[in-house]
Order: sequence, then structure tokens, then C-alpha cells
Amino acid sequence: MEYAAHGVRVNAIALGEIDTPFVKLPLAELPDPEKTIADIAATHPLNRIDQPEEVADAIIYLALPQASFITGVTLPIDGGYTAVQGLVPIDEAVGGTNSVSRTARRRAPVDRKNPAPWFFSRSCVRRLRRRSS
Repeated sequence: MEYAAHGVRVNAIALGEIDTPFVKLPLAELPDPEKTIADIAATHPLNRIDQPEEVADAIIYLALPQASFITGVTLPIDGGYTAVQGLVPIDEAVGGTNSVSRTARRRAPVDRKNPAPWFFSRSCVRRLRRRSS
């Protein structure tokens, strides 16, 4: 927020699953990739996965003069997933003494004057727990 007085706005986007090869290629190896995509889509209130154009539109909006009073926010572009599933603090996600937690904390941006917790979606928590066990 220290640069806001100079007209610099800083925002972030938090993406869900996006209909791209990055998502679809790993799923192609599964027995029924279309069903898997439908299952993933069903976890979102909008019952679909995001399209790249929708992400681009949100980014463009944040850069427009009409969004000139928006700063310091993380905009979830996930079809309402985090609103329904919720977010989990990092310590609960991976355990306070877990090496993944220590690594994540080192990589997480931290404002020493105003530290904020780092959060994961519940689906990310499940994946982290599977990897660490």
C-alpha cells in the first residue's frame, strides 16, 4: 500500500480451473477425461470451469480507469468455488511443523508491518495432504 499515494495500484487474481491444455492434458490419461472435467465443474456453483477469455476480461477490467479505486485486493476467478468451499489457513492446511509449511512460508509474500495469513482452498489442502503423507 506504500505506493498507492503515487497512483500505483496492486491487485492479484486467484484462478480456479481454466479450460486450457494445462488442465486438460493430464486428464487425457484418465479413463474418462470428460467425466472428470464434468466432476470438477460440478464443484463450482456455476457448474463449469473457467474460460481463458473470462480471466483476460477480469484482468483487463482491473487495468481500466473504471477500476481506478480498486487496489490491494485478490480477485477470485473461480466460478464461486472459494465462496462455497471456503479457504483454510496455511497452518491448518499443511500443519505448523510440516516442512511444506515452512517452505510455503518462505515463499509467501509477507508484509512485516501487517502480516496476513496465507490461505489455500480446501481442494488444495487435500492435494497437499496427499503429497506429504
